[in-house]
Amino acid sequence: RGRNLKTKTFFMEKRGLRGSSTRPFIFHAHGGFYAFNDKSHTPTDISYWTDRGYSFISIQYSLVQYGFTVADMLDDIDAAFKWVLEHGDELGLDQNKAVFWGESAGAHLIMLSAYRLRDKKKKVPTAWPLI
Repeated sequence: RGRNLKTKTFFMEKRGLRGSSTRPFIFHAHGGFYAFNDKSHTPTDISYWTDRGYSFISIQYSLVQYGFTVADMLDDIDAAFKWVLEHGDELGLDQNKAVFWGESAGAHLIMLSAYRLRDKKKKVPTAWPLI
């Protein structure tokens, strides 16, 4: 539908793990009953991960309160992950070390997105922690 949604990226450390020039990253989808909250919402202590060399990328997806469906939300997440992979070099990301993370509705969406990637034989995240 031509949505232009944003991501929020946290880079607290310039170096990656063990001094590498790239960082593994956490690809995050917020919770909120599919209806509210945004990419800034998480109960996760982001600094815990960024202090350990990870980048934390939190994405925005369309919400049901504006008439969007779960299929639309999955398309948003897929498009955001594609964008992250396309810009991974300039962001300093280790594209082979992606962790999909979500809370509540975001956990459901992030899990479905990971399965869709697997089924399409695309790059699949290293781990899928769901909260």
